[in-house]
Amino acid sequence: MDIRKVKKLIELLEASDVAEIEIKEGEEAVRISRASTVVPATMQYQAGPAPA
Repeated sequence: MDIRKVKKLIELLEASDVAEIEIKEGEEAVRISRASTVVPATMQYQAGPAPA
């Protein structure tokens, strides 16, 4: 696939609300997705019982 097409797909993705796009041309395929903006939840630990 021509690099100009890939760059254009990236521009289109950035200008839209689409999160991911996949294009297939014959044997070739390209999938472009946005970087995730979801922040992982912090882990909270709870202390176990005190030793006897």
